[in-house]
Amino acid sequence: MLKDVSWYRKNVSSLMLSLGIVGIILSILAPNPNATGLFIVISTIPIIMTGITRARLNKADKGSLIEARIIIEASWISLNMGLSYVVMSPSAYYSAGSILTQIGLVVVGLLFLILGAGSIIAHGKAGHVLTP
Repeated sequence: MLKDVSWYRKNVSSLMLSLGIVGIILSILAPNPNATGLFIVISTIPIIMTGITRARLNKADKGSLIEARIIIEASWISLNMGLSYVVMSPSAYYSAGSILTQIGLVVVGLLFLILGAGSIIAHGKAGHVLTP
């Protein structure tokens, strides 16, 4: 049943973890203290979700609808985190300070968006329910 979406089962949580770590590194480089705290918290959420997703996937039957639902829920988190990076990084109050840090955070946000949207679209085409 999950033949078309098996890539997402293997890689969504790993990519979320990687992007979360990159987000924390970029957040630490931001000279604005408002941005540093906010983006560190935003970057921590996907890292925590990676652990929860992997624990739930280990308990779920391979190829089951429950497994697909877990991946879809993680994809929605990825989509939300990507939107928060893309919207908040260029804003005046939460500006990351240097232009390179802002660009880096927007790129991380866009990668989160692509990962989440790609996974949700692939699961939708496979016929899975997309609402968590």
